[in-house]
Amino acid sequence: RLVVLLNARCIEQEDKVDDDQRAFFDDEFETVVAFDTNPARLRSGDDEIPKDPIVLWRGFPAEWVLARKPKLGPPSVLLKSDEKPALADIRKAVDQAQQARDGGVLDAVTSLFKGSLSA
Repeated sequence: RLVVLLNARCIEQEDKVDDDQRAFFDDEFETVVAFDTNPARLRSGDDEIPKDPIVLWRGFPAEWVLARKPKLGPPSVLLKSDEKPALADIRKAVDQAQQARDGGVLDAVTSLFKGSLSA
């Protein structure tokens, strides 16, 4: 039998779905198309909310892709996986990308001053 669930929101309703139910849906059903605009499950007011939007998507049979979309330029891929990444893996990838982004800006500014001091 073919069973299709549209907009099944097991993950978003963490307080209404227990671990057994979530495991059942994860084990028995295959996500065919997904586009999650808050895969790290961050809420407004959280300190670690990234400045650029983070998206997790998949189009079956392709792999899962976690990407950051800067204001300018194409999305930058943070993580690719054959299996849906766990929340901990998503948050780790987002944190690493944010640290690299913040460090990249500081490094760029520092290099500008270093160049002017040596001249």
